[in-house]
Amino acid sequence: MSEVNEGTKRQFDGLAALESQRWKEYDNKVRHEWRLSIAIWIALVASIGAIFSGKQLHAWLCVTPVALAAIVAVLIFALHVWFLFWIQISLQKIREKLCEIRNKMQALIDESLKEEKFTRNIFTQPSMYVQALLTFLLCVVFFWMVSAASA
Repeated sequence: MSEVNEGTKRQFDGLAALESQRWKEYDNKVRHEWRLSIAIWIALVASIGAIFSGKQLHAWLCVTPVALAAIVAVLIFALHVWFLFWIQISLQKIREKLCEIRNKMQALIDESLKEEKFTRNIFTQPSMYVQALLTFLLCVVFFWMVSAASA
């Protein structure tokens, strides 16, 4: 490796700081994704538990028609899936930027290094499907419990 001049060193340090900031942004979005999912699941489980135990947390749970329960369940599921796709697209953009930053850093160190190509696809992320599936199952149980309680 050849001698690194001061300008290259400053540029590398700037890219390293930018990379660190992007990783923090990525980590923050991932934590928010899971926090929202867990909050939705807790709310659904609490509603199911309230219906199942007969305790009334909210008066509307006992008088909710089945059609309204279906609409609520579908709306919760649809909004959660929309959020999951939105967050995955945001995470993909951050990962693309991280890949660009790494390529620039590698080029500063050794120009002969091959550029890394970004190949992540949001539709191949298992965590998104696991979260959507769990929300779907809890929505089905919620609907079933409301329909059983109103029968």
